[in-house]
This record gives sequence, C-alpha cells and structure tokens, in this order.
Amino acid sequence: AAWLPGTEGGGVADLLVRAAPGQAQPDFRGRLAFSWPGAACQTPLNAGERGARPLFAVGYGLTLAQRRTVAPLPVVAASGGCGAAREMLVFRQSPRVPYSMHVGELDGAHPAPGLPTDPSETMRWPPAQPRVEVSTVQMHTQQDAKRVQWTGAGRVFAWAPQRAVLSAYPDGALLFDVQVSQAPAAPVELAMRCGPGCVGRLDVTGLLQAGAAPRTIKIPLSCLAAAGADLSRIEEPFSLGTTGPFTAVLADIRIAAGASRDADVARCPDPRQPLTR
Repeated sequence: AAWLPGTEGGGVADLLVRAAPGQAQPDFRGRLAFSWPGAACQTPLNAGERGARPLFAVGYGLTLAQRRTVAPLPVVAASGGCGAAREMLVFRQSPRVPYSMHVGELDGAHPAPGLPTDPSETMRWPPAQPRVEVSTVQMHTQQDAKRVQWTGAGRVFAWAPQRAVLSAYPDGALLFDVQVSQAPAAPVELAMRCGPGCVGRLDVTGLLQAGAAPRTIKIPLSCLAAAGADLSRIEEPFSLGTTGPFTAVLADIRIAAGASRDADVARCPDPRQPLTR
C-alpha cells in the first residue's frame, strides 16, 4: 500500500526514513490477522489447520531490531488455475482480458487490425476493397454481439499475447452463440491456433445454416486437438472464416469444462469431414 495516495504512504515513510537526531524512530507493531499462503493454490488456509505450511503464520510480524531472511516468494500459478477450471470467457458483450478481437486473412497473416472499441463504429476490412464488415448489434442484451458479413475471403478471430492451457478444462468444448441471417455460400472454417505452423481446422458449414433464432454451437476441444491444435498452448481460441458471402451474428464465446458431454454437442468422428450434430 506504500504507493497509494493517503496516509498509508506517510506511515511507511515514517518507518523507512531515518529519524531526526535525538528522536526515537517509530517501530513496527503490525501483526498478521490471517495466514499468508505459501503457494499459489494454498487457499483456504486456516490457523491451526493440520498440514498447513503458510509462508507467514497468523500473528507474524517483525520489529526494527529483528531480522529475518525470507526465501523467494512463489509467483508461478498452477497451469489452468487452482482446482478444476470450469469456464474461460473469450467474448461476452466485449472481448475479455487478455483477449482482443481481430479481422484478418484466412492464412493467419499478421498484422490483423483489432475491432473498434466504440460499439457505434462499423469496421470494413480491408478499407480499400472490403471483404468483411463487422458491426455491433443485439442478440440477448443491448450491444452484446457482433454482426459479421462476409463478401469475400477473411476471418474474425480472438487473440491473446499469452497462451491458454485449454487441456485444463476436462471434457471441454468451445461454445459460441450464433444467429445466421445469410447461409454460407462457401465452406466455413472454425480454427484454433497455437503458434506458427500449429493450427486445428474444422469445417463447420453444416452447423451454420440460416435460422430465425439464436442457438449455441458446441465444438468439443478433442475435435480441434485431433485436427492439429495443441491445447496446451492456444493463442487463438476462436477463429471463423470463409471465402464467400455469409452473414452471422456472434456472441458469448467461451470454453466450458464438461460441455463435450452435452447432448447437443457437435460430433466429429473424422476431423477431415464437416461437423454434424
């Protein structure tokens, strides 16, 4: 709290700065009111708990006259989080940190411009001769979805600078809500990318036929892994692209544990064939 505005900074300064000659320097009196965990996933941690090994126990505290060498603090989080991971949000009304949404070429060539943060702004890509147009619309609630209209080759995708460990989601699936207003005139590719030369591609054309009501598409992560995606290092968990006319509204993109066991999940016994339900 030393860098926060207010009295905290002054209190820390009183203890760290040498006292004036002849004056006593205030001493530390604070004591921990709870155990400080000794590892990233060591929670909850209760006083007196059998086998507990906190970094600092309840009541810990030092004075100026005391010295103690502290071992390096553990800063590495467990892969996939603590305990069983249940859901990872990619897009819900807006991109969820650390993800951003982009439009680009089908081959994954970069740079690919990010979607506007202003929901009133429509993006046309590439500007000179647009092949993809993206605008903000409503699916479930106000301004919660992206309407993507293809007139030529291109894709819309989610990307993050840090790679996600999707293998931490047992029986997981990629879920996204979609409402198709113009059926695809060419094959539609769903992909997950995991770095240069690492990608899993699936033909999802059969799942994207025109319909009046929104529905949730569920793609087992195992299908994408079988198609070539390395689930231990995914940097693009969602990519949807085509080469011909196609219009769809997309919302609520996420990874959910256990969803591959749902009755309405897509079936893909052979990753070389289009997905079916």
